[in-house]
Amino acid sequence: MSADVGKPPSRKLDPVFSTRDWILCVLNLYVGETITADLAKRFAHELNSVTDGDMRFEPLVFTFLQYEGTVLTPGFAGVLAMQIAARRDELDKGPLLLYTQPVRSEWVPLEIQGLTPCVWRNNERGIKLDLLAMGGHPAGHVLTKKVPESWLAFLAYQMGCSRRLAYPHEPWVLTWLWLWGYLVPDADGAMLNFVEWGVPPWIQKRNKEILRRRLRFTITPTPVDPICEYDFDWDCNSCTKGRHECPASTKVVVVSTAT
Repeated sequence: MSADVGKPPSRKLDPVFSTRDWILCVLNLYVGETITADLAKRFAHELNSVTDGDMRFEPLVFTFLQYEGTVLTPGFAGVLAMQIAARRDELDKGPLLLYTQPVRSEWVPLEIQGLTPCVWRNNERGIKLDLLAMGGHPAGHVLTKKVPESWLAFLAYQMGCSRRLAYPHEPWVLTWLWLWGYLVPDADGAMLNFVEWGVPPWIQKRNKEILRRRLRFTITPTPVDPICEYDFDWDCNSCTKGRHECPASTKVVVVSTAT
């Protein structure tokens, strides 16, 4: 870990997701409608109702007004809900500026939503990561980052793989795992530049619970090991169960991208 950026925050993300879900319940009522000044005020009023007035009205209105004329889709509602939930403290200072590119250096909690083979430097094999930002300025957006395939194996062991839960060099097993990345914008602000990565113990514990289910064929089972509750005899990447049904599901839905 680089001394100049410190360690990733140890705070839990449960409060962020709880707030996001409340916000999403409100926004989903208006999916398909175009954001107008009146609708922005209605959003702000209803969000204040579900959060007991914990969010300032005017900053919320102006946050939504940045998107005036935009049709509210399910994906866009998800982005807005995560933005407001993760950055709600910033509402005390004014409206949340919309995210277009990295503008400041910060630790960002990330969820791996997709891993696609690509070409790395000098024709080396690489992997393109789709990373959902769960906090910080890019909260709610999916960031893309290319890494060498060999480095991904190193990252797997940082996130929760071990000698007993050996990484099988199949990138799909890392889908939905969490980690933190220290994001530093390039000089032009257009490139994603993660200079450090980190996995606090509580996140590693969460990741291991998912990995135990997905790697159940590569370890010696014991009575305490989780097994497939659906008695699926193939790897989880071939299963049709959704994420809401099983934590080991690898189904991916990308709602917004930024490169």
